[in-house]
Amino acid sequence: MIRDLSLSLPDPVEDTPDARADRDHAAIAEVTALAPADAGELRIAIRCVTADAWTHAFLRLLNTHADDIPTLLRLSAQAAAVGRVANANRALLQRVQAERRRRRPDATPDADERAERHARTMLMQAWDEQEQDLATPLPKAPPVAAPARTTGSPRGRTAEDARWEEIVAKRRRQYEEAMAAGGPEPDWLTPAWRLSLGLPEPPPPTEEEKQRRRVLNEADRYAIIHPLRSRLIRRLGNLPPDCGIEPPAPDLLEAIRTGKETNQLWADRLTPEQAKLNAGRDRDLLWRYEEEASAQAGNPG
Repeated sequence: MIRDLSLSLPDPVEDTPDARADRDHAAIAEVTALAPADAGELRIAIRCVTADAWTHAFLRLLNTHADDIPTLLRLSAQAAAVGRVANANRALLQRVQAERRRRRPDATPDADERAERHARTMLMQAWDEQEQDLATPLPKAPPVAAPARTTGSPRGRTAEDARWEEIVAKRRRQYEEAMAAGGPEPDWLTPAWRLSLGLPEPPPPTEEEKQRRRVLNEADRYAIIHPLRSRLIRRLGNLPPDCGIEPPAPDLLEAIRTGKETNQLWADRLTPEQAKLNAGRDRDLLWRYEEEASAQAGNPG
């Protein structure tokens, strides 16, 4: 469930390892603040935090598309919908927690606090130990949770330390093999892993690299706002000349054609039915081109 939380959150504005770490730390802090005491409460808390994060993501995009009234209305509706989901799950969690406290025979404030504190400790431990299963590992748990993790037995602490040393050794081998093969640095090499492996900081990005990153982020946002346009550009190389929609600027157009960002891949994988549902006002202008492209690809939708 912790891994699902990280994968379900919207991308940060600047999609960098540090920004993702900050985003994940904020989300796990919100989940722990909701004090889930068991797996059922944790799942509800994760739904609440995820929906709330998407609400803020849609609201942030309102300012970007303030002059595009149809897109503004779509974003407002999406923000309102996921906001209601967040509020409903928060209310559900509060009812479940109140019922759990009422039905426990030892339902004292101290007992409830101990149960919730133990759950928070286990939650942070799961957050910390999932690093070995993720393509991009997450940093260590926030410092605020560190005192709660030191209450275990010496034997358990030793076993945990040994497991962490195995993970670090495995990552070191992977890094050395990639460097020996002359390839680029692994994708999982976040600042947290650099620190754990004792590696120097990489050189700062050049202005060209920063500009390329900005254009890729813009292409990714373009795909979630205009998924049908993104699909057609990636299939045809550009928007059809007679479709009535102005094509993107050349640098953005190239990033849409060649990018492999999360939302671009999402738009590519939509079924024809999903693409039509997400097309919005583009449906009237572009859908016939989508049908033609699908038919040529052998997938008449």
